[in-house]
Amino acid sequence: MSARGDRRVAAPAYAPPLAVWLENDALRLSRRRHRLEGSGSRHMVGLAERGAFHLKTNSDAAEATAMSDVHNDTTLYGNALRMLYILDAAGAPVGGKPPVPTAIKVIDSQKRLSALHFWMRNPDHLVAALLLKVEMGDHSLLDIVKQILDDREPELRRVPMQRYLRGAWEPVDTSMAVLVANGLAYYERVKANPGEKTLKHVYYLLRAGQDLAARMATDEPELDWYRQRAELVTTIAPEATGSGLKDLQYLVPEYARAKMGAPIGSIAGRVRREYARVAAEHGT
Repeated sequence: MSARGDRRVAAPAYAPPLAVWLENDALRLSRRRHRLEGSGSRHMVGLAERGAFHLKTNSDAAEATAMSDVHNDTTLYGNALRMLYILDAAGAPVGGKPPVPTAIKVIDSQKRLSALHFWMRNPDHLVAALLLKVEMGDHSLLDIVKQILDDREPELRRVPMQRYLRGAWEPVDTSMAVLVANGLAYYERVKANPGEKTLKHVYYLLRAGQDLAARMATDEPELDWYRQRAELVTTIAPEATGSGLKDLQYLVPEYARAKMGAPIGSIAGRVRREYARVAAEHGT
């Protein structure tokens, strides 16, 4: 007999109100991050002003998620935006009776969500995974690899993650809380019995979240990058478990050798050389 967890995953107490962050992030973002999160955040404010959804603030949350490290708020809300599109691209259709009526997609593995998130945040490691698929015969991926490198995504869009016990890891509860607090997603911990250890973490995309993601990608062309990349990382190994995705990431030596607690390093230079070799072999 299983007991479902609750949705008390609140926005962190140290983070500024979401509306404030969205209105001001263009002033704080550096030039290299502006294209990534600035335009999309301002567009979310515009949708809120038109009544598309309500931007809740931390005062709406009765409890805060305890975290050992204080997130930079740019990373916090940027992560929430990435997770919104990952849920839409990688989530499976909800079957049976969901915990909330408007849940339409679900990812029932924290490890899988984290692995996909790593590839979105680290385009150089994404290129390494794509080149592996090219070597296995999917030569059509060379065009998208070229686009990623030509657009300098490994340099401009990289947001490093730390190495932990089982590869790249960063707490997702805090970023998911931004989506939960704004009625875009739902998160629960599943336990065998109340009070016992969590068996798995389950993440639901709500219809309001899917609608918002679609509107942002349509109305703000630069934000469509999130949709495209979320769909791309999902195609690398669509049937793999979270552990299977981590195994693929461990094939990169720099990933496997990263020290515990240290950021996993960039491999941009190496994948550019690898792309040049593979492209030459296949006459592109």
